Amino acid sequence: MDDDEAFGTFDWAQKIVPQEYREAQSKYFGKSAMSILVGSFVWKDPLPSLATAANTTTTTTSLSPPNYSAESYIVALNHITQTELGSLSAGEIVTK
Repeated sequence: MDDDEAFGTFDWAQKIVPQEYREAQSKYFGKSAMSILVGSFVWKDPLPSLATAANTTTTTTSLSPPNYSAESYIVALNHITQTELGSLSAGEIVTK
């Protein structure tokens, strides 16, 4: 992964409903209701870690592993189906 790249994953979150209110699986899929899409990103942190920055007198020939940062975003959309168009639309919102 280069310093100007990020790895992103997008997935629909599972709706959590108490068992007494759950419906049959055949009725669950393809419904138009509030859906939640989670987008998570990981990238190389361009700044050295505090331990590396504080220890400037040590000389080494090996490269230390890079530090990574991560952030996740959640978008909740009402009346959207979890289709390809819905996924791309929600993913665009998260990316922006």
